[in-house]
Amino acid sequence: MIDMDSIDMDSFVSQAGFELRNTRTVSQSTRQLWENLAGGRRTAFDRAMVFLGCPPNGKSGKPSPTTSEADRVAAARLMLLKLALDSDDPRWSSDVLDRLVKAVMGTPDGSVGDLYRALFGVLGDYTPELTKPVAGLIKDLVVKCFTCHRGSYESVDWRQFAENQLAEIVQGNPFTKAQLYLALQAIPPQFVLPALARVIAKGLENTAFQAEAASALAV
Repeated sequence: MIDMDSIDMDSFVSQAGFELRNTRTVSQSTRQLWENLAGGRRTAFDRAMVFLGCPPNGKSGKPSPTTSEADRVAAARLMLLKLALDSDDPRWSSDVLDRLVKAVMGTPDGSVGDLYRALFGVLGDYTPELTKPVAGLIKDLVVKCFTCHRGSYESVDWRQFAENQLAEIVQGNPFTKAQLYLALQAIPPQFVLPALARVIAKGLENTAFQAEAASALAV
């Protein structure tokens, strides 16, 4: 049986991502795709779409009280594309990051973990160079999440997160320098396995962040 809900979701996410990468905006037709999503799928993107400049039209009915992690991560990815994080020169301000994090946390079931998973995925899929703007955005997001939503930050299963990253590397899937920098900034030191610490330190050698990594990891 064809899952039309999944097809509608895939069409919306694909079209929105394409537009954001090319124009940093979403079209009316993309907004219509979002408005036609069912229940919790639409709700997962409600706050992200407001962030992207598409407030609801008041005809969608009551938001769903629950959403799926996959949909919330997809919504966070779209917001990161709005900031041009698929490039080497993302643009943001403190106010923009405030609104982005509030959109993530204001979504039913939303958590800091959704944003980190989205961020890790974008940095891997679009492979931006670890420029100072990219590093600055990563650090600013991590600091904002830690200081403003510490409870949610601490509820992330960082041990599993770190183990998953190491497993990927062991399987021959190397991470980008930007992903390694995110791991350096986001994962609490007590959860950084020695093998992962060595990978991060090695990966950030000969970059502007080599000394920062060596100091944080003590390797």
